[in-house]
Amino acid sequence: MVLVQPLVSTAAISHTGQPTGAGFDLLLLFHGACALVGIGTVVVSGTQAWRLGALPAGSETPVSIRRYYTPGFNWAARVLYGVPVFGFALLGASKGAYGLGQGWVMIGLTIWVVVIGLGEGLLWPLERRLAEAVSRSDGGERGAEVASTSRSAWLTASGMLVLLVVAMVIMFARP
Repeated sequence: MVLVQPLVSTAAISHTGQPTGAGFDLLLLFHGACALVGIGTVVVSGTQAWRLGALPAGSETPVSIRRYYTPGFNWAARVLYGVPVFGFALLGASKGAYGLGQGWVMIGLTIWVVVIGLGEGLLWPLERRLAEAVSRSDGGERGAEVASTSRSAWLTASGMLVLLVVAMVIMFARP
């Protein structure tokens, strides 16, 4: 006989105080996956900006950089918005085991707000500027503005990455 467990169990907290159940586990999986994909997109953004900025003047822009900086909206990076969505769902599914009153939750949420602010305010607009510049240039026609914008994008992505790693450590440690 196969037993099917409901998505949110009435006995959702184990004897150790850790919420359990398939629903909680799925929410945790989605929360973590959004964080990992978000970190990946920030790493790729920073890496491509660094690569573009490091090209010698007059050199041909590699196809991989041209492809990355195709004009358009960076939808993959917006996966970062799923982190708090699933985080709040986890708080609700924890049946009171976790809450906004806990310091580690508020620290993680604060870091996320800063990361999204950096992304929306700096990194993603810089990426759009780089995409426009790369699409306008004929291979090696990159100027000082592209080098400066690339450096700013790389530094912003690096800062975001550090903050995301700190948030991830805090989420695991739950101090």
